[in-house]
Amino acid sequence: MSSVGNYNCRQSGIIIVADHKGKVEYHEELFNGLNDEYKRLEGYISKIYEHLLQERITEAEHDKKRKEFRTKQGEIQSKLANLQKADENYYVAAKLILSLASRAGQIFESSEPVAKRQLLKLLLQNCIVNDATLVPTIRSPFHLFVKGASRTAWLPELVGNKNL
Repeated sequence: MSSVGNYNCRQSGIIIVADHKGKVEYHEELFNGLNDEYKRLEGYISKIYEHLLQERITEAEHDKKRKEFRTKQGEIQSKLANLQKADENYYVAAKLILSLASRAGQIFESSEPVAKRQLLKLLLQNCIVNDATLVPTIRSPFHLFVKGASRTAWLPELVGNKNL
């Protein structure tokens, strides 16, 4: 892999690590909130059972409320399963992004002109010509790669290499 390819891969990794921290916090917040709600409903089920035993509610009322709470618990379990699927999809997508970033230059160079044009349309927006210089505006989230690319402190071994 070339130095530029290594750089792209490392840069992608830095962005994904920053994104991953936010993802973990979000995932934990959702997971904990759903688990807390599930436990709260379990407490309600226990409480209505005690009320049934104490004859404070009828069997019909108990069955109706228990069914209602179990239905809500089922919805929570479904949300937890979806959260787990989303979590797995996140890791698969991040791995793919790193793989693509490490081969981006190679993929672009070997592409047909039509594919190159489509890729540039995806990456760029509102390009302007300032005197004789093309000034591109990079679309989000791709601008993070370009912004990060200007930080030579991250890759000091590349700063002195003028052949890149």
